[in-house]
Amino acid sequence: TKLEPTLANIGREVCRTFEVERADIMGPHRERHFARIRHAAFFLARKYTVKSIPTIGRYFNRDHTTIIYGIKRVNDWLAYDPAYAAKVAELDALFAPIIANEWPEEKPCVIEDWPEENHENP
Repeated sequence: TKLEPTLANIGREVCRTFEVERADIMGPHRERHFARIRHAAFFLARKYTVKSIPTIGRYFNRDHTTIIYGIKRVNDWLAYDPAYAAKVAELDALFAPIIANEWPEEKPCVIEDWPEENHENP
């Protein structure tokens, strides 16, 4: 099933796929394990949304330079870590572009603890 590529959906699905909690990628954790997962969210957000890097950073409580760094690192990890690449590919398949008329009539359910992004500041 394809999902609408919003920052909330990307964050939620990254947590589900990597089996971590929202606080693990939104919080101040700097451990490599959580950073790699968080960086996957940055990568997918940049790839599938029209949000700017600063907007992605604000959503994930990070500076824009962290977003840039994370996206570059994901590209490195995809090349040499098959397990990580498989999980990112699984996520990629969820958000890959689909024909506009294939979107479901109703938007996917949004879990309350995932705030929708502010549409006023692209």
